[in-house]
Amino acid sequence: NLGLLQSFKEDQEAALKSYQSALELNPANDLAFRLHFNRGEILAKKKDVDGALREYQAALRLRPDSIETKANIEFLFQGGAGGQGENQEKQEGNE
Repeated sequence: NLGLLQSFKEDQEAALKSYQSALELNPANDLAFRLHFNRGEILAKKKDVDGALREYQAALRLRPDSIETKANIEFLFQGGAGGQGENQEKQEGNE
């Protein structure tokens, strides 16, 4: 919840750290998927394509059927930033 709040307040660095801390406590569950996904979105917005791809790929390892994650990866390859599926994932997770 803290990472999401920080992200909404445009404190992306703090949000990344909060998500990383949560990942260390929950490395392989549904929460970890959402944390990787949200970190990918932040990194994409910061134009860190390599970092965003790493996070999205980590999310896909946890939930290989995530259409939103696949769409965001495709969007990155097309030169975009941000996320196509961000609203869907945040609504599902409420993290």
